[in-house]
Amino acid sequence: MKYIHHLAIDEPTLPKAQFHELYQLKPEGRRATGFRIDAVSRQPDGDEFIRHALEILKTNGVPRRVHSSATSYGHTVTRLYEEIELKEAEFLVLTCRVVARTGVIDGRAVLAADPAYRLTSVLNFTRPVVVSDEVRQLLKGGMLVGLEFGAAPLNPDPDCNWGRIPGPFWEIQSSIALPKMSNTHQFVHPGRTQTEPFRGDYSKIIMISDPPFSKGEVRYRREDIDALASFDIARTFEKHMNPYPALVVSQRFYQYCLANGIGLSADPVRIDPE
Repeated sequence: MKYIHHLAIDEPTLPKAQFHELYQLKPEGRRATGFRIDAVSRQPDGDEFIRHALEILKTNGVPRRVHSSATSYGHTVTRLYEEIELKEAEFLVLTCRVVARTGVIDGRAVLAADPAYRLTSVLNFTRPVVVSDEVRQLLKGGMLVGLEFGAAPLNPDPDCNWGRIPGPFWEIQSSIALPKMSNTHQFVHPGRTQTEPFRGDYSKIIMISDPPFSKGEVRYRREDIDALASFDIARTFEKHMNPYPALVVSQRFYQYCLANGIGLSADPVRIDPE
């Protein structure tokens, strides 16, 4: 796995001498209002420069926020899963609303290779995951356990600029409900200006907070997953990231899509032993 550290520091937050030190070490990060850099590392805590910069900020008592300001620095980390991690995961959570025919390079889906993907991604369907009729037929042929489709097809709004895209499209659904995730201590609800604490209300949208990471990982207990019958696609109990459940797929589902040129975007699901 790779980690992308997004670090932003505005000039009022540090003494000029320490800003000069950062500029000397990473001149490409210099901006008119401060310092900005995206640093890729194999370590979750960043490379030597990121660790050094964070230590300077800590020593000066500057608090971390998602975005920088005159009184705080901005720092988030994006997990970049690599192909081996996706192929070794027992289950994956779909992270994109559109599943399309696409190119496959070195066994990995390349969504941008498919013009239909680029077009349908701007239609903003309010359904969780949408597929074209062609992909629907391919998925039906895979005998994927738990897979269902919406009762009625979806068509682009004829008044929309993208209405010329041929339909129909179909919502992917599942007949199988997953148990509750195990990491409820990381749950928060999105708010107007800041997140709100989770107090057991599953009717609200739930996000997984894992700072400094930009988003947390979906986690289940092994015993809870083993209590279910075998499945290839299931829906989360929670309204994860959206006002509806997310979809979790098996490795068999993922491999079937790759083998048939069906592009999808997914993150590994963590299964904890206890």
